[in-house]
Amino acid sequence: MNRVLWVTLLSFLSFGCSVPAPHSKAQLSYGGHLFAIPANASVILSTGGEENILILRYGAAKGERYLGFSDMAADRSLDLGCRPSAFFAAVFADGVDTGCNKEGINAFQKMFVDAKGTGVWSGEKLTVYYSISDDHSFLFTFDKSGKAFKIDTDFLTKNDLKDLVSGAL
Repeated sequence: MNRVLWVTLLSFLSFGCSVPAPHSKAQLSYGGHLFAIPANASVILSTGGEENILILRYGAAKGERYLGFSDMAADRSLDLGCRPSAFFAAVFADGVDTGCNKEGINAFQKMFVDAKGTGVWSGEKLTVYYSISDDHSFLFTFDKSGKAFKIDTDFLTKNDLKDLVSGAL
């Protein structure tokens, strides 16, 4: 009887004191850079083509818990008036005169800067401007060769996003 009690008690203590494993990560190569994305996406969609859109969904609900990557150079609707890296530096640096489309800068500031958590992460390979809110976050990334792409999500936190890009910086 004592033996059964000890086995039961030890089993209870081992389960009760267990620490959950950290979130698992997978490596994703996009735009020539490696990103540490959450593992176990339930759906992966790639449109290919010029826009090179890649969407990963983490869950069963359509349109929720997604992580998207897209090539900004292929977006013909953007009228920046200058190089994308200069435009986004002006958007996030607030007031830097770059000769870019001033109306576009103002519109992007209203959408991505006002009432958002913003800033920049820089490294040897990438510069990343971030716009983070509770329900939708964006990373605008630029590398030394001029590649520009956007990463957006509706569920990752600022720390998650920093972890996602830190190896690519």
